[in-house]
Amino acid sequence: MAKYIVRVELHGADDPEPYEVLHKFMLKYGFLKSLPVDGGDYPLPTAEYYIEHDSFDEISFYAHSSASVATAGIRMGFEILFSELKSVTLETTPPSPPQTIRC
Repeated sequence: MAKYIVRVELHGADDPEPYEVLHKFMLKYGFLKSLPVDGGDYPLPTAEYYIEHDSFDEISFYAHSSASVATAGIRMGFEILFSELKSVTLETTPPSPPQTIRC
């Protein structure tokens, strides 16, 4: 299965409600708000999600559907960035050095 980080930006979202709707639907489609690595979960930044899936077309459809529902009835657009993961570097605050983790 391929692993992806997906970032969804809602343009002009001054109110948190569209992001709350987005989050609800992304979770419904199997996206996670954390990256499961080495027995731990690393929280992702706002508007970023993690998913493992066989079909890029399906995750693209799910993300677009979620963003469309979140912006329904509101005059705002959205952008979605899909990144396939091969490895992840987690940078922590000092004194811990940056580490490369495999997922």
